[in-house]
Amino acid sequence: MKRNILRKAFGLLLVGVFCTTFTFAQEQWQYTAMGDSLATGYTSPAGGYVPRYKNYIQIDTAVSVNLYNLGQNGRTSAGLLNALRNDSVVQNSIAQSNVVTWNIGINDLMNARNSYKNRKCGGTDNQDCFRNMVNTFKSNWNAIIGEILLRRSTTNTIIRTMDIYNPWVKADKAKNTFSDSKEPVQSRGNDFQVLKYYIDQMNSHIAVTTSGNSIPSAQVYLYFNGSNGGEDPIIKGYINSDGLHPSDTGFQLIADIFRSLGYAPLR
Repeated sequence: MKRNILRKAFGLLLVGVFCTTFTFAQEQWQYTAMGDSLATGYTSPAGGYVPRYKNYIQIDTAVSVNLYNLGQNGRTSAGLLNALRNDSVVQNSIAQSNVVTWNIGINDLMNARNSYKNRKCGGTDNQDCFRNMVNTFKSNWNAIIGEILLRRSTTNTIIRTMDIYNPWVKADKAKNTFSDSKEPVQSRGNDFQVLKYYIDQMNSHIAVTTSGNSIPSAQVYLYFNGSNGGEDPIIKGYINSDGLHPSDTGFQLIADIFRSLGYAPLR
């Protein structure tokens, strides 16, 4: 009798161990993050929005998340697209992921802004580089989405991205680099008004394409710059002392916005 009891108890123990191990294996998620210095968390000792979002996923879903942060400082939309098309590490990481996030575009914007301020943007209105940048960004952005969706689906993966904030509001409102009389009506005025015309095109494209592909997008621009795009995120405490990257408060806010998007389709 005692032997039978012991055998049953031992059998139940083995079943319990097996079930526990099996359940634990099912609760492991892989998270691949891509992007520029916002993804790497540049300037933030506590880490950027990516590790904070990872922690939120673990807290909110009760899963264990393995993070593969493939962000790269200084990366542009062309650089990210090139990695997606040619880097097997990036491709394989995405293919095996339950969570995929990316951010891109602020370096594209910054490079064009620098050319504009140096009066080397081209065209009679000194805005050719902005127009070319926006067209190139849109094309790259579409291809980036296509490359990600080749390897994962929105039906079985948490795929998230974000739009582009403007950290130069105060500085650009105080500067008028080029003669207004030579600028198109729609993009005429101080440097803020010129830049806003083009950043709004970029963010509008992000909104349309993510919605069309069922990819929730964090509206960072709205929180950082307000509904009219004219609020200074530096005054709000969202920008680091370098005048470009988010502060810890800013990175935390971005992670909070990502968290607010939920975890469909996995939860």
